[in-house]
Amino acid sequence: MKIFILVIALLLIGGGLTAGHFIATYHLASVSSAKDLNEALSKKQITTIVLKKDVTVDGDLLLPRSIDFDMKKHTLTVNGSMSVSTAKDVTIGTKSNGKYQKGGKIAATSFQAVGSKALRLYADLTAETATISSTTFVCSGTIEGVYEISSQEVTLCGSSSDELNLSAETTLSLYGKANIVNGGKTVTAYQNAYADVIKGAKTCYVYEGSDVKVMNADNYYSVRKLAKPEKITVLQEGDDFYCYVSEVIGATALSVTINGQEQPDVQTNGGAVKFKLEGLVPGKQTLSIVAKASEDPRFTPSDAATYSFNFSTKLSSPTLTVSEENNAVYLTIGSVKYAEQYEYYIDGDRYVTPMSDLKIDITERVSAGGVHVIEAIAKSNDKYFTESNKVMTSHVTYVTLSTPDVSGANDGKTVCFSWEKLEGVTDYYVTYGEDSVYLKGNSIDFDYKQAAAFTIKAIGGGYYLSGETKTVTAQEIAVLPAPQPETVE
Repeated sequence: MKIFILVIALLLIGGGLTAGHFIATYHLASVSSAKDLNEALSKKQITTIVLKKDVTVDGDLLLPRSIDFDMKKHTLTVNGSMSVSTAKDVTIGTKSNGKYQKGGKIAATSFQAVGSKALRLYADLTAETATISSTTFVCSGTIEGVYEISSQEVTLCGSSSDELNLSAETTLSLYGKANIVNGGKTVTAYQNAYADVIKGAKTCYVYEGSDVKVMNADNYYSVRKLAKPEKITVLQEGDDFYCYVSEVIGATALSVTINGQEQPDVQTNGGAVKFKLEGLVPGKQTLSIVAKASEDPRFTPSDAATYSFNFSTKLSSPTLTVSEENNAVYLTIGSVKYAEQYEYYIDGDRYVTPMSDLKIDITERVSAGGVHVIEAIAKSNDKYFTESNKVMTSHVTYVTLSTPDVSGANDGKTVCFSWEKLEGVTDYYVTYGEDSVYLKGNSIDFDYKQAAAFTIKAIGGGYYLSGETKTVTAQEIAVLPAPQPETVE
């Protein structure tokens, strides 16, 4: 710790940064006297000077470079001429929370600011005469004296108690108060601005709510705010929505926002306006419309007129695809924007599937032979979306009949064969020896033939395909049990 403190002290002393009340870091110097101020100005790295108390300089004060002044609400008095370089931006005022604001004062016999950048004056400035030729001059304090200004852009938010003499190329934006303003290329007096007289300006714009007198202006414009649209209506025409806006006198365009999203300007071309609303999403819609006349300096944009409406819409219908993969049947439902659920029906039976499962195995549900009708609708829990129209497709299932299980009895004279009935069978084709029979029943008797075999095949129709042939050999028939007598109870 001792070594650390020693190093800091050596750095401060070696750099010449401690001398009396003059305290400096690399770019900033705090001063309490004219001597401190001159010493700070001699150090090229100093870009900001902070006043610790009121300072008086006897004689002229020439700032050798662009330097900001943090006045800390103190006064810098220069008994002579003060000259400020604005080769870089210069700010003079009281800094608080990292920002300059109004506070402090400079009092000089004369004041001059010259350079290609800006002078931003938050402090008050009193001088018998002042010449400002920085490119930009922004004044938020109170200035006293006769000012010769050749800056291209001047903004006066504070006040001037004497005269402002503007060059022929100077543009003045007046938000505060002025006594006399002479000349200028363009002088604009905004709302709440005040001037005893503005005279000789080439062009003068005077806003509603200002209090100024204008003399000998080549061009004079009284600026007023456009009226906001009185009537807004939205109508649905087919699937589209159109907005109707009543005429606003003087407006050349409408600035439109829908639910906070800016839309392209709508040109008015005089009269009422009709335009199509693009990109609407079902739900509550809020329109904000501002009338403006961008190319006409006599008008400022209107206050916003708002209009709200609700609309709902039917969800789009999903697409349905039925496919067969690896002996399984799948139903795929195409995703629908804004849908949250899908209902589907197979032969009238209802099923529900979530968004995450849109490819569904329906093998068991279409296993029966025939045409299976498949329908679906998309649904949403949002009240602004109604369910879609129902869509339909179908799937045909062909079923191959199974081979009947045969049982029989043989008493040596007669052989009896029987089997279970199968769904979808139109006939059973049976043979025994040289005999062949088509029958619809499920049993048959033959005279026993020692060397004869028995065959049976289920014959299908429509969506049922004929099955395989079942054979009962002669040897199997020979060992069939004799028929059992019926038991009489």
